[in-house]
Amino acid sequence: MKMSSISRIVLLCAVAGTLSACANDKTGASGSPSRGSFGWPGPETSGPAMTTKAAAAPAAKSDAAPAKTETKAAAGKGAQYQPAMSSGWNRSRMAYPTGEIATSAVMVDLLTPATARLGQNYEYQIHVTNLTNNALQNVVVNNDNFQNLGMVSSSPAAATNSGGKAVWNLGDFAAQETKVIKVTAKADKAGISSNCLGVTYNNVLCGAVQIVEPKLELSKTATPEALACDPIVLTYTASNKGTAVLENVVIKDTLPAGLTTADGKNTVELPVGTLAAGQSVDRTVSVKADKTGKFESAASAASGEVTAASKPAATVVRKPALAVTCAPASGKVFIGRDVTFNVTVKNTSDAVAAASKVTAALPAGSTLVSASDGGKAVGNGITWDLGNVAAGQERKLTFTVKPTGSGSVKSSVAVSGTCVDAKTSECAADVVGIPALLLSGGDDPDPVVLGDNTVYTLVLTNQGTAPLTNVKLVCTMDEGDTMQYVSSEGPTTGTASGKTITFATIPTIAPKETRTYKVTIKALKEGQVSFKAEVNSTEITRTLIKTETTNFYK
Repeated sequence: MKMSSISRIVLLCAVAGTLSACANDKTGASGSPSRGSFGWPGPETSGPAMTTKAAAAPAAKSDAAPAKTETKAAAGKGAQYQPAMSSGWNRSRMAYPTGEIATSAVMVDLLTPATARLGQNYEYQIHVTNLTNNALQNVVVNNDNFQNLGMVSSSPAAATNSGGKAVWNLGDFAAQETKVIKVTAKADKAGISSNCLGVTYNNVLCGAVQIVEPKLELSKTATPEALACDPIVLTYTASNKGTAVLENVVIKDTLPAGLTTADGKNTVELPVGTLAAGQSVDRTVSVKADKTGKFESAASAASGEVTAASKPAATVVRKPALAVTCAPASGKVFIGRDVTFNVTVKNTSDAVAAASKVTAALPAGSTLVSASDGGKAVGNGITWDLGNVAAGQERKLTFTVKPTGSGSVKSSVAVSGTCVDAKTSECAADVVGIPALLLSGGDDPDPVVLGDNTVYTLVLTNQGTAPLTNVKLVCTMDEGDTMQYVSSEGPTTGTASGKTITFATIPTIAPKETRTYKVTIKALKEGQVSFKAEVNSTEITRTLIKTETTNFYK
């Protein structure tokens, strides 16, 4: 190629992944470039494609600078990028790696003045454009070869590689981005001043995959304390603490022995469904205990292969228990006196017995006299509202009744409370009378003519309030031959033996009742004679004696 002495030839080439641009000033077709003065020698190379465009006319001065250049492709279209040039400047362009802009990744525009003065600084520019819609990484421009060119400075500053060559590390390029290198240089002799550039970069094809992590968490709480008759509420909270959706989440809990669900099962299975990231869902279930004690278990949750376990949650179940006893203040009470009963209520458990109540049946035929601790007559009984009875606490109550007669005075006392099994106690007192036996009577006639009879009448009377039982009457005639037994009559048969007349035992003499006996005696000897009667019973152990004196005469 032949060109005038003020013309510049720019060769663009691609060698082994390196984009090169070589600019050579020539005086004729046979001219050849010289080695560079910076010690960065290198052979000239030719690239796959090259375009050279000169400005309309050379600048009046060789050191004139170009107008301000663009740094980004208009509207993001790198292929349409056109650097602004002043008059008298030349532009060389090459697309890498194919030489076609449509199928290449990088475009390099090298802008140089047409002429420069010997020994004076001049500027040239390197415009590097990313033609793709993706980022390019680690873009590097290498000054592979030059001649008759001394670099004074550059912006950005150049580094020097291990071979002593200038290197511009331009870093990463965004899609369609253009970066400009401005170099100040000078030539140390007249003739051709040229340089060759190389461009390297990393092609990166990025596919972004959002990595999400499912993280299932489960917590369980339980009613901390409950009575055996109360429901125990179990609350499960399933939470998605991750970034992935959890599907078909199911909570399971195997209940400890003694706890069952409302339908009698010992397992809990609660479907939760889908949990979005950050979502929490609560599920509750009521269970009941069939005994006392501590019940503890941990639950689990699963969504496919993603699982979680809760910490154990415990419930202590207690059952209040009340014991009641009832006893009379005295086992035997005489008729006419009041009967007092003592009632003792004790909480034998480790739980408070709430709403405790005691009821006592009023004995038949009795009327209420008094009741301690606010007891009230209700219907045919007495009621005490005790409220809360603490664990181990004992309460003592009394009530007094007035019976209308003798016999057994019975009452039944019951205790109840919240979640308390009702208990009862029976109590009774014997109401008894006071036994009182009276022996009375006399003789008729008196005095008695010898040979005649006299009748001794004996009256047994129960003056007391209790029956007399096993009443026994024995009569004894006077000593000697003064009298003779003739006959006897009464409620039981009398039998004479010597001086003694014994009557069969009377089984019972009720209070205020009498029994009358008559004994006929014949007078045999003159004088004052005596007839003795003796009586006792089971209740009257001391014998009652009555002696009747009769005057026998001729």
